[in-house]
This record gives sequence, structure tokens and C-alpha cells, in this order.
Amino acid sequence: MASSRTMKILSAGDVSTLLVSNWIDLNRVNKCSIEIRETGTPSGTISLEGTNQPSSNEGVPDPNVTPVTLAAGAITPALPAPGGAAVNYIGGLVILGGQSQCRWVRLRQTAGGGGAATVWVHFSGDGL
Repeated sequence: MASSRTMKILSAGDVSTLLVSNWIDLNRVNKCSIEIRETGTPSGTISLEGTNQPSSNEGVPDPNVTPVTLAAGAITPALPAPGGAAVNYIGGLVILGGQSQCRWVRLRQTAGGGGAATVWVHFSGDGL
């Protein structure tokens, strides 16, 4: 039976510094959307990172994991490019045939401009 969850993975992060969200475990996820809200004048680059590397803790990858930056087509529409203005974005992670591109994903934003970022994720699937 499918169930769903919504969770905040980054809360009021300072966009003038490097921001990295918590990992999202995509095991058994059929649908996933990501919402990004940024205030102020953000100007960094937002990317989506993923990994399939095994974990000693089933909840998150090991801290020394080296994630891969996912291709632009991993989320649709494409992630925004903050150009010094507030960002309001919702995109859907591309999950083909019930299979995500990787086990875990997270958002990364390079430092730039000023303001705050908050990120929510909503996902649904079997056995969540």
C-alpha cells in the first residue's frame, strides 16, 4: 500500500555560505517532489547530488561518501539558477518505471548573495 511523507530537509540556511541538505532516501519511493524557497538575493548554483554507495547506517550514506552531481534531466523542470532574486520552485524528481536514478539524493547550493533558503521534500511509495 502506498503512503506519503513530507519533510523539511533544510531550514533557513544562509545562502551566503555553502548549503548542503540532508539526504533523501529514495528506497521504495515512486514519486518525489522538491520545493525550494529562497529569500533575499541568492546567486549561488543549485545542484542535485546522488549516491548508491553502501551505508553502515541504512538511514543515510556514510559521512565520507563522494556523491555524484546528477544530470540536469534528473529533475523537471530544471533546477533554478538564482540570479540575485528570490527563488520559489517546485520540481519532480524523475523516477522511471518505479526506479530512481540512485538510492540517496541531496541538494547543494554554492555560496553567493544573501538571504535564506528552506527546502521541503514530499515523496510517496510502497512501504515508507
